[in-house]
Amino acid sequence: MYRCRECKAEYKHKVAYCDCGNNTFDYIEEKSTKQASAPKARQPLTIEQKSETISRIFFAFCLILSIIIWMIPIGKTPVNDKADTAKQTKKQPVVTKKIPDINKIWDDTPLYQPKTTETKPQPQPAVSNPIEYFRQMETSTPQQKKN
Repeated sequence: MYRCRECKAEYKHKVAYCDCGNNTFDYIEEKSTKQASAPKARQPLTIEQKSETISRIFFAFCLILSIIIWMIPIGKTPVNDKADTAKQTKKQPVVTKKIPDINKIWDDTPLYQPKTTETKPQPQPAVSNPIEYFRQMETSTPQQKKN
């Protein structure tokens, strides 16, 4: 049997055009042949069907977890009566400690003292002639012997 895709009219044999003017038909088995044939075994799932099933399960799992997280109250902690009674019995007085003033402890002295060497300037003889001055310099400075 053939069925028109547009108006769903059924024909026993394939015709060129339907009464609605459509020329596309779907082949359908007759009802008597469907009942006579035995039920077919289930076909295994394809990879696409398996992945779609797994992704839907994962999505449902995530939704359930998010709902559980939103249902947890914030800021409320369970009351533990035993811990509260232990805290009340073990109260100790608060001890305040005296902290000394920082100026008494702080040491501003530098880690090392730079050596100050005061060199006394040698008195320069008052010489008016520069030639005499250089002669005095040559005689006053000892010359090293060359080996």
